[in-house]
Amino acid sequence: MAAVTMPKLSDTMQAGIVSRWLKELGDQVEKGEVLVEIETDKATMELAAPESGILSQILVKAGGSATVGMPLGHVAAAEAPLPAPPSEAEAPSPLPVSSGEPDHQLPFPPSPALPDPDQVKASPLARQLAQAYGLDLHLIPGTGPGGRLMREDVEAFVKRNKLLPLPPPEAPSAPLPAPLPAYLPPPLLAHPPTLKAGETLEPFSRMRRAISLKMSEAKPGIPHLYVMTEIEMTQALKLRQQINTGQLAGVHISVNDLIVKATAQVLRRFPLLNSSFCPGPNGEDGVVVHPQINLNVAVALAKGLVAPTLFAADQQSLREVAEALRDLATRAREGKLKTAELEEGTFTITNLGMYEVVEATAIITPPQAAALAVAAVRQVPVINTAGQVGLGEVLRVTLSVDHRVTDGVVAAQFLLELKRLLQTPLALLL
Repeated sequence: MAAVTMPKLSDTMQAGIVSRWLKELGDQVEKGEVLVEIETDKATMELAAPESGILSQILVKAGGSATVGMPLGHVAAAEAPLPAPPSEAEAPSPLPVSSGEPDHQLPFPPSPALPDPDQVKASPLARQLAQAYGLDLHLIPGTGPGGRLMREDVEAFVKRNKLLPLPPPEAPSAPLPAPLPAYLPPPLLAHPPTLKAGETLEPFSRMRRAISLKMSEAKPGIPHLYVMTEIEMTQALKLRQQINTGQLAGVHISVNDLIVKATAQVLRRFPLLNSSFCPGPNGEDGVVVHPQINLNVAVALAKGLVAPTLFAADQQSLREVAEALRDLATRAREGKLKTAELEEGTFTITNLGMYEVVEATAIITPPQAAALAVAAVRQVPVINTAGQVGLGEVLRVTLSVDHRVTDGVVAAQFLLELKRLLQTPLALLL
């Protein structure tokens, strides 16, 4: 009989899941024939039969997990009978249950019960003194009323036998602190957050879970991933000038308004960047994709930074975005923001362009999955499609991504789409 064991399919593999058995119990199998599919952190692999014969046992059913080297089943020679379940006669007899009666067949008699020192009549001081010398009260005759043991009786017994008091108990030494592990996992929420309407917790796949654990080990807390690109803003700035000096008098559009509007539109195509890492029940981590795009847009105050929320930003026109952002910034400086406007964002934008910053990176606000940092628009030499060198208006942006939730490819695709939209900005008016 040959055991079918969980193989080690990668250097980091410690366990796998039986995806499905391709043979049923009692089926004939040939050596090298695919017998079972194993799901690992990265892929689903096929496991072949170790020898020809009959699948005689399935120890781990489909959906069950096993550590590397653990038997999943057995293949027996064709002539070997299938193992039958043990009969009642062969089943191990249950352990005897005590009836409460004394067992007279014990190989040794039970130990006699020791006398209870609390049954001895003694004064509290006598008991305290006897305890200090470790004395049995039954050994000391009492001279008090009714044979009561008095303090003087204990002192006389100690003096007569030249006894010394017991040494004081040593204070327990403090245990040595346990060595810190190489990786301190990020603190998890005590329970999953309450999901809002339209939100569901999607558990991670085994691959996503493996990436999450590895990235958290490398960068505890939120494992940030940074991707940067440069955007040629000449057309966007021309559009802004036309709006601000044209027929839409009274409406002032800033570069930040254009970026916020473009970001909101692009997030429709990349829902994982508008999501949150979520610890689920029983350690089953997952991701919550938010149905509404609520952008936190950072506002600098005298004593710090706040990032009020622009709700449903993708549903608003460029003019509405500009007016809403101006209102939020004014109320933020006046301290009149509502609680919901500070707590319900799903993606953060921070713009340091007014300070002539060349490049910036943002820290992700938990539990969000991404944040966009915007630097200043700079005049730099650029090469146009005809190969000519000229001056261009270039903006550098950096996207910070929670690597537990998604990967660099998604971040790069997001930035590519954001770049396309800002370089052909008429789509922002549709």
